[in-house]
Amino acid sequence: MHQKAQRKGANELFMDFLNRYRLPDGLEPIVKWQLTQIFDHYNNGQSKQDSVLKSQLAGLEQKRKQLQIRHGMGKIDKETFELTLGHITEQVKNITKEMNILTPKLSNLNSLITSALEKLQNLSIQWASHDLERKRWMHKTLFPDGIYYDVEKHIYLTTQENEFLRLTHCIAGGYTENKNRNFQDFSENSGLVVLPRFELVD
Repeated sequence: MHQKAQRKGANELFMDFLNRYRLPDGLEPIVKWQLTQIFDHYNNGQSKQDSVLKSQLAGLEQKRKQLQIRHGMGKIDKETFELTLGHITEQVKNITKEMNILTPKLSNLNSLITSALEKLQNLSIQWASHDLERKRWMHKTLFPDGIYYDVEKHIYLTTQENEFLRLTHCIAGGYTENKNRNFQDFSENSGLVVLPRFELVD
């Protein structure tokens, strides 16, 4: 009678789980190109939004100066001046707050994506080489909501992935499904939605 095959342990299962995020051979350049297009588009949008907010701030500053001049010349009473100034100040505060939460533009985009993809291809190796603290950090970064064990399938699963993992997985899967279409068509019709915050694999 054959001996029952030993089931994989928790650490080995997790290594297998990480290896699922490896890109298929030959697909890395295509995924990198697509990611560059997405991040470039996002960066351009951020720059435009930043310019709009700066323009709004400049307009409010001009209104504030004009208000002070009119008040100084006695053209408006104190109550009107204070109410209007308070309204302008509140608008300035809201715009400044919005500018502060904008994700900084990625100036070294190409090197960041290249480095992140290299690390993505070796997640299980990185995991094995890290100490406990670094493993915890890596786990939290890649899978914000954690992972869970599927008893029936004897595998790990997750409900939420790091955005970079999700994007690369989506691009690779989409390209594989549409491999008979030309590359430009895939780029234009991939339908990827860029969320407001990214964190490249570190």
